[in-house]
Amino acid sequence: METNARFDRSTGIPYTAIVQNKQISSGRSTTYELELSPWGPKARTNELDVFSSTYKKIQTGQTVQLRLKMGALGVHWYYLDDW
Repeated sequence: METNARFDRSTGIPYTAIVQNKQISSGRSTTYELELSPWGPKARTNELDVFSSTYKKIQTGQTVQLRLKMGALGVHWYYLDDW
């Protein structure tokens, strides 16, 4: 997956989603998750892991910008844009 993202030269397609919920999961490590409304190719709500600093800045109900990339190996991936 790292190669797929690292060598991806696509510009990406911008989308917006609404943060419907936030959750922190603890175990061997702590994971900060945003539950996003359906957007672009995602027909259902979906979750995105983010850094703790991003998690703290984003509020439930807020609209966020995502960027869908094509992937160097053809595996699509996405990330929060401008965070």
